[in-house]
Amino acid sequence: MRRDDKRGSTELAWQILSRADAVYVAMQGSEGPLLRPLHTVVVDGCLLFHGAPAGEKTEGVERRAVVMAHEHVCSLPSTFSHAEKACPATTLYRSASAHGVLEPLAEAPGKAAVLQALMERHQPQGGHRPITHDDPLYRASVGGIGVWSLRPDRIVSKVALHQGKRPAHRRRLVQWLWDRGAPGDAEAAQLVADAAPLDPLPALMQGPHGARLVVAAGPAHVDPVVALLRDQYWNHDVDDATLAAAQPASTAWMVLERDGEVLATARALSDGEKTSYVVDVAVRDDVQGKGLGGFLMERMVDHPRLRRTRVDLLTRTAGPFYEGLGFGHLSHSQPWRFRPARPAS
Repeated sequence: MRRDDKRGSTELAWQILSRADAVYVAMQGSEGPLLRPLHTVVVDGCLLFHGAPAGEKTEGVERRAVVMAHEHVCSLPSTFSHAEKACPATTLYRSASAHGVLEPLAEAPGKAAVLQALMERHQPQGGHRPITHDDPLYRASVGGIGVWSLRPDRIVSKVALHQGKRPAHRRRLVQWLWDRGAPGDAEAAQLVADAAPLDPLPALMQGPHGARLVVAAGPAHVDPVVALLRDQYWNHDVDDATLAAAQPASTAWMVLERDGEVLATARALSDGEKTSYVVDVAVRDDVQGKGLGGFLMERMVDHPRLRRTRVDLLTRTAGPFYEGLGFGHLSHSQPWRFRPARPAS
């Protein structure tokens, strides 16, 4: 890679390849280069594929190949950097490539195990009989399909998130993405902020009492958020697995953290145009009354996927808190349902 400042970690490379719905495999065929999109699954440090046992792509077997996956983060128009000049238009992205020899798998048990792993990866809802090599339902299929593996001898990730730019530029970019509010911009703002240390933080992310706002929470936040939510009265009949699955499934999910510890959390479901619903708002007991909940809710209502909508929520005990944030009663029949008071258009 020509630019060392864009080199990501090996761990990130595996993450990108593992979560890609499909990857591109570049091979050398008998008549020149071949490029094919394929489903893959990662098992024990190998990339595994399947396909017809004949055809062009089989010419690349037992030869060197490159597997690549790409994640588009966002597009930046030229006007972000210059009022007239077109050249600054660019794309923020992350990518990964794995280099090695494409090897065939010949033994039926190994092939069946790969096919079952592919099903679990790409059809996680199940609904099929597990694939085994000696099951009469699958014996012919396993024998008649091609399965290949690539164990990388070189794996690289590339990150283009303006991490090499000056901190002032990156802080402005985080705020600009948040203000633009296109689909994925909140997540892009978080990735830009996390790509390299920023001190001070963008104003958007500077919470009270040294807390840091994460506008797009991720897998590392699931367990501490579940620990914060499990004893809340509205979750008494909800198990931890359901809580853990619900958080990343949200339209918007934010946390406030300090020194790596989650202090507060909130998430929302939204259609982005008409209606949003805020749920699972919680502040850790020992930091309540310090403005964390109010700050978090102000940011949540301004989230790009919520800011154009009516925002509703239910509460049994926190009515005065939400009224203090500008929410009002929806109706007498539902005395603890609120929506933010907005100026008439």
